[in-house]
Amino acid sequence: MLEGERAQREITAMKAGEGIRPASLFGGHGGARDVTGMARVDARIDLESVYERRIAEAEALVAAARDVIYGRDQEPGGVAALVGPVAADALFWRFCKAESWHVVTASCGVSESTCRRMVDVGIDAVQAYGISRAIAGVGVAEG
Repeated sequence: MLEGERAQREITAMKAGEGIRPASLFGGHGGARDVTGMARVDARIDLESVYERRIAEAEALVAAARDVIYGRDQEPGGVAALVGPVAADALFWRFCKAESWHVVTASCGVSESTCRRMVDVGIDAVQAYGISRAIAGVGVAEG
């Protein structure tokens, strides 16, 4: 969840910038000022609510992708049942975890060319059978 990690870093940076700022030693006023720091707090709270919704949507999408890759509710199915665990793991690491091919190959224990081919095979299987049949791990011959 790259977006979630980025959102958390941005919110943490915003929190670090909150608080009351000391008055200028020279009495200068650079226009409108947020003396109490509440405008920064309000902006962070607004951003957190936007990010919460986006993160929830992204988590739901990743959960749906895991169902397609491995089957629903830990039942054997998905791409893992249709074309094998290497294709499923390669899809998971590449798309659910958004990892580089280097990490995908290390996680799957096969070459990059094999991982790339397995990803293509997995995607082709889902497109050929349809999402609901892919989740169930049911190919065309089964019923």
